Amino acid sequence: MGAQVHWLLGYPDKALAIGSEALALAEHVAHPLSVEFVLVFNAMLHVDRGEPELALQRLEVAEMLVAEQRLGFVMEPRFLRGAALSAQGWFDEAVACLRDALAGGLGARTFRPYGFISLTSSPSSAWTPGCSG
Repeated sequence: MGAQVHWLLGYPDKALAIGSEALALAEHVAHPLSVEFVLVFNAMLHVDRGEPELALQRLEVAEMLVAEQRLGFVMEPRFLRGAALSAQGWFDEAVACLRDALAGGLGARTFRPYGFISLTSSPSSAWTPGCSG
């Protein structure tokens, strides 16, 4: 979260450094929930920085960890995946992810900063596997 604070305060390089340090520390202590949390927040930081490929990589690792360790996400990752896909120009896939996230239990109950709700009101193709990972 410290990385997000520095990003919002206008220090993108410091934010990236803090995010990288947080990930290294979480991996060092080998605490799966901490690693998942940091990966998701690093994905958010990369979306903010206009680096959707890196965001998608972090989300993929987080999703594999969650499945492997049988964890639950603290934050709905499909919002971030939709934002990253939208930044890459994959609008139909992004809308499908966002709709899927909104329909899910976690998405319906949590803070949705990357929901781009206006995108979800337009018609799109059916849900695609790219949304879930």
